[in-house]
Amino acid sequence: MSFRSLLTFIGLTLILTGCATQTTMKPQAPEPEGSGLSLVDNHVHALAFDRMNADRLYLATHEGLLVLTPEGHLSQVSTEQHDFMGFSIHPFDPQRMFGSGHPESGGNLGFIQSSDGGRSWQKIADVTTDGPVDFHAMTVSQTNPNLLFGWEDRHIYRSEDGGVSWSIASRSPVNVLSLATDSEDDRILYIGTNAGLLKSADRGETWEHVNLVDEVPIFGLFSNRDGTLTLATSWDGLLQINLHDPDSRITRLSPLPDKLVAKTVTVDPGDSTIIIAAAEDHVFRSDDGGMSWQNFLPTGKAPQSNPEICSAGSNAGCGEVE
Repeated sequence: MSFRSLLTFIGLTLILTGCATQTTMKPQAPEPEGSGLSLVDNHVHALAFDRMNADRLYLATHEGLLVLTPEGHLSQVSTEQHDFMGFSIHPFDPQRMFGSGHPESGGNLGFIQSSDGGRSWQKIADVTTDGPVDFHAMTVSQTNPNLLFGWEDRHIYRSEDGGVSWSIASRSPVNVLSLATDSEDDRILYIGTNAGLLKSADRGETWEHVNLVDEVPIFGLFSNRDGTLTLATSWDGLLQINLHDPDSRITRLSPLPDKLVAKTVTVDPGDSTIIIAAAEDHVFRSDDGGMSWQNFLPTGKAPQSNPEICSAGSNAGCGEVE
């Protein structure tokens, strides 16, 4: 029973019992929309700020697209509860969003797009002739919104026309866990893998290891406009490095509470001190550049993946949640 319903019940009881005591109650403020939602029995695949309104943080989850406010109020955005394995927002138009994953009814979504801020979605392409894909990682160029990348079944796919047509850019020798484009050069693409960080300077056709980063699983990547790359890794925790600066060194952020392992991470595009990290059904916020963390909303069960068994060449424990 809600608090408001309880007040109504008490009031009716007083009337029916003929209570002569005059009771004055202050009107209750309406509950914020969506404040009853939580991530219990759900998990977050991707995070993204609305670039025009940083008070709106989108969570692409196993049960649809949600939005979270700074007060910790969680609301459902999508009318359908798709499993959004892949999710990105257009760099200049926050009403346009891109996704992939599984529909409620099962199967694969292919590449889908929303033009109304994530409320409704339309399929744009299957991507392959073998049927719709299920991109477990995808991203859109920060400088060229017609350029998109996705990963499925050991292949990096690329579209140069807004997702209408796709081709295979390359075959990945390792399991890809995350993707990010460079903030200035649309030829540069980063992939987080179960064997470290790789960089491509030709839109995903050839790759080289970024040796500054250990060869550990990298679950999440975020490339900020200032050139800083934020990494969510298995054993090394959350890291930051500016690959535009040849003298840059890795900065290790403070660990999440209870030693939880972040699976995805994002940074406020207007304030780089605000960092959001998600670990399955937990979401944490830092307002001081990763020096400290606060729980952002009610938590559910603890993550089940074990980073200690996630190793190069193996998908075990590497966060490949269906």
